[in-house]
Amino acid sequence: MALETQQFLQIAVPSPLRRRFDYLPPHGSDPNTFIPGQRFIVPFGSRKLVGILLNVHQQSDIPSNKLKYALSCLDPEPVIPSQLIELCCWASRYYHHPIGEVFANAIPSLMRQGENAESKKHWCWKASEAGHIVTAASFKKNALRQIEALEILQQHPNGLALPMLKTLGIKTMPLEALAQKGYAEKFLRAPNPHPTDPQALFKESPLLLNEIQQPAVHAVIKALDADDSNQSFLLNGVTGSGKTEVYLHLTAHCLQQHKQVLILVPEIGLTSQTISRFQARFNCYVAALHSGLSERARLEHWLMAQKGEAQIIIGTRSAIFTPLARPGLIIIDEEHDLSYCQQDGFRYSARDLAIVRGNIEKIPVLLGSATPSFESLANANSGRYQPLELQSRVSDGKLPRPKLVDIRSNRLREGLNSASLHAIKGHLENGNQALIFVNRRGYAPVIICHHCGWTHQCQFCDSAMTVHQKPPHMLCHHCASTRAIPKQCPKCEQAELQTLGYGTEKLEDYLNQEFEQHDVIRIDRDSVKGKTGWDKKLKQIHRGEPAILLGTQMLTKGHHFPNVTLVIIADGDSGLFSVDFRAPERLAQLIVQVSGRAGRGKNEGEVLIQTHQPDHPLLLSLLSQGYGPFAQQALDERQQALLPPFGHMAIIRAQAQYKNQCLDFLNQAFALLAPIQHHHPELEVVQALEPTLAPMEKRAGRYRAQTLLLSPTRKPLHQLLSQWIPALETIKEGNRVRWHLEVDPIEIV
Repeated sequence: MALETQQFLQIAVPSPLRRRFDYLPPHGSDPNTFIPGQRFIVPFGSRKLVGILLNVHQQSDIPSNKLKYALSCLDPEPVIPSQLIELCCWASRYYHHPIGEVFANAIPSLMRQGENAESKKHWCWKASEAGHIVTAASFKKNALRQIEALEILQQHPNGLALPMLKTLGIKTMPLEALAQKGYAEKFLRAPNPHPTDPQALFKESPLLLNEIQQPAVHAVIKALDADDSNQSFLLNGVTGSGKTEVYLHLTAHCLQQHKQVLILVPEIGLTSQTISRFQARFNCYVAALHSGLSERARLEHWLMAQKGEAQIIIGTRSAIFTPLARPGLIIIDEEHDLSYCQQDGFRYSARDLAIVRGNIEKIPVLLGSATPSFESLANANSGRYQPLELQSRVSDGKLPRPKLVDIRSNRLREGLNSASLHAIKGHLENGNQALIFVNRRGYAPVIICHHCGWTHQCQFCDSAMTVHQKPPHMLCHHCASTRAIPKQCPKCEQAELQTLGYGTEKLEDYLNQEFEQHDVIRIDRDSVKGKTGWDKKLKQIHRGEPAILLGTQMLTKGHHFPNVTLVIIADGDSGLFSVDFRAPERLAQLIVQVSGRAGRGKNEGEVLIQTHQPDHPLLLSLLSQGYGPFAQQALDERQQALLPPFGHMAIIRAQAQYKNQCLDFLNQAFALLAPIQHHHPELEVVQALEPTLAPMEKRAGRYRAQTLLLSPTRKPLHQLLSQWIPALETIKEGNRVRWHLEVDPIEIV
């Protein structure tokens, strides 16, 4: 009788250790029934953790008598499909990150805690017959939440499940109140994977494509109709060119083929309006996935996508790991945005992972932007992406041509000169809206003693604390520490403290005084809070009344404000003198994106860029040639210097309580490179820069230093990293230092 072969479970356990762990199957279980993608509870030290099964194999580097038994299998079927397992394994290799932590990022937190991967039955709500007739005038003035809930239900006659209502900011209490009045009904409904009748797919008729949009849609449809098509497209469309309508038409084609569409947007603030656009067009379930949802809602939407019950999935960067039962198309809107790059923990680019996932799933990927990243432009130039152009606006309106406003020697009122103020007044008098972009929140960036020159520095960072007035406090924008605003100088004890500079709060106060008859709508991280904060601001803007929109980058990303005819960039000099080689690219993208908010309706737009550098070559080149020629010229310069996307980078960053600790660690790490390159001469093309302190040496109470690696090609860089990283883990000083690796870093300063 043949002996039964010993089998082992290879499991990805969420830990900082860069390895996979072998376990024996749970007692009494049949390992032949286990499938990669299932979750297991396993002992790990003194803890019990939830890991993901990667493989069932017959060999282990560790003797079986030293292996622990897995405790139990949580799932009868895999919760992560094989394609996502392949994506996570690729990401772990490429970003040199512990595989267990990669998988932990790929599933909702409740599943990491061992929650059952089963959807619960949810009540759905819809407006009753009476609810479709009643108007807001029938409600009391203080019933705003009921009115808001009823308006949502009236827009969705087939009803919405409670998780989606909560995603839209609608709570149970106003729904129950509407039900008591006979205006709403709740019912249990099993989700319908897709409408059986193609005509029932649409709630509203699709708009007709113009002659510029049609070729773009047809090119992607050709790839959608092909078997095993993993083609990537770059949709380069100016602001207002109708990129969203292209997305909607392509989504309709996928839904008619009973396939799912995954759409990524860079900010949570964009998910609500994007969901509304797709819900208004299609009669199917649209799931949302972002950090603003409750953990339960995220799990429910994730499971609906996994089972094919949600046909459209809209989310931020982490949604790239959402399992799809019938994947059809991935769309990355505003693909240039830095928000797609995770900046802590597992550092990855959702845009780049989307391309890899498209190759694995054999589905097309569409990247859209009015200001494509230089990486995407280089890929389009080389043929890796198929370029699609939308170079004119859908409406008859022309793209506004930005004008430089020379503010040298001008008197500024909280950052605005007389020409800008006069322009604001004129546009408001014409019944339009003006948008002022100030990329600095708070009241003032510095408080200074007029008597001795003391400034209020953060005790944990090499940075001044920002003054906030609503409510009054000092805040460090780097570590979030707070202090009370001092009444006198702690150094000289004189009560001569003054604020320098301006932020959105200070400018808001001034504009309210200067234009008291008009609303000033401030949008920044301090003024937009809660699940409904964005929606309330957007509703106020879309009422179309003359108003001043004041805000940070939150205002610039993909929003359609048809009544904005004037855009003012208060500080056009930011980024002109940065040591980061990507600063010109980001400044150009910012100017074009902000400018694109003007003139999207029937009235012509005007853009004013205030600057102390009206003769700066970057500004002159961008304004005279446009983003495309400017980007091509900058790409040529990057190619000559072998900078990304023509060269490749990785950076090791270290943090420690004392300055010498992080430098000692990096110096030892630096010394380990020479022996590796000596034994592997092909890796000598990788250049390592000696460790240096970061420009902001101290942040959140810890000193920071870094070492940069440069390589003309990607392969030797990763070969070197694969040998260097294990060596770094042997450095004793590493126990007193927090260090991490960033591959393709978006910032090197």
